[in-house]
Amino acid sequence: MIVPDWLKHPKWKWLRPPLGALLIFGGALGFLPVLGFWMIPLGIAILAIDFPAARRAEAWMAQKWRSLCGRLRRWRSKK
Repeated sequence: MIVPDWLKHPKWKWLRPPLGALLIFGGALGFLPVLGFWMIPLGIAILAIDFPAARRAEAWMAQKWRSLCGRLRRWRSKK
């Protein structure tokens, strides 16, 4: 997973929800130069530690990403 191990510690339970929400909000503003759309999956991954709904969203995104990578590999091998 992309979340650092120190953030998974129960001591940081109070930090994870606001940090995840902030990353998702910042990712929604990804068209701005400093922020990026990469912040949305990271925010969902952080929220997935504590919230089952975010865990399902993270699993769905990972499955779609694997599917996309597989299609890209097959497309490249045809060339």
